[in-house]
Amino acid sequence: MNIENIKYCLEALASYDPKDIDDDVIDVRFESEDQGDTGADVSIVDLASKSLSLVTKLEAQLKISTDKLSDIASFRNPDPETMAQDALCEIEEIN
Repeated sequence: MNIENIKYCLEALASYDPKDIDDDVIDVRFESEDQGDTGADVSIVDLASKSLSLVTKLEAQLKISTDKLSDIASFRNPDPETMAQDALCEIEEIN
């Protein structure tokens, strides 16, 4: 399942009215920092909505980071043709 499928599923699940699901709440159990067993009741619809929001934010941050890395890589290893064109443009601006 790719990211778009996951986002679609989360979006579809988040759009449900909790009353339309037989049992929207699940009991999630986990171990606390002091090694004690604890848990919480979690709404499936609410969890899907929050998960979709998180996935969307992380995806946007990843795109920004990838674009920045791409810019850095092209700055460190510029294409000779692009460098020549940039130099010509600078010369024209000076004249």
